[in-house]
Amino acid sequence: GLSLLSLCVFFFNDTATTEIYTLSLTTLFRSVTLASIGLPGLNGFVGEFLIFVGAFHANAALTVVAVSGVVLGAVYMLWMYQRVMFGPLDRPENEQLTDMTPREIAVMLPIIALIILMGVYPKPFLATIEKSVESTVARAVATRVAEIPAIPATPTEIARSHSGEF
Repeated sequence: GLSLLSLCVFFFNDTATTEIYTLSLTTLFRSVTLASIGLPGLNGFVGEFLIFVGAFHANAALTVVAVSGVVLGAVYMLWMYQRVMFGPLDRPENEQLTDMTPREIAVMLPIIALIILMGVYPKPFLATIEKSVESTVARAVATRVAEIPAIPATPTEIARSHSGEF
């Protein structure tokens, strides 16, 4: 999500703030901003949820502090979106700003589809990292690098223990 947000900025071509009336670019930028702040149903939510569930088992107080940081980050991202998309016209050359080309849209659509797929059905993506997570947890327990409380060991188990089967 964040890399696509950076690509959206590239499409602005260093235009600074402007009242942008380009439907495709505005929609893309809004979608990626919402994914970046962790809106449920988009890819950012799954990662944040799993991280916070695991962190809550380890230290609830620090997790509350971390969640407040996510909330502040979301406020900042929405404020940024408002200023970029609906801010004052700073440069006269921005009046001629055009919408995305069909080629640019074709490049972005598969990425947007993956953002939605990862948010709605993350199981295939979590299965990909499950062995690596199990290995990391096993090494940490074996070498006693860190005290790990009795929490579910894999992302899939964490998700199952709190929201049922994905």
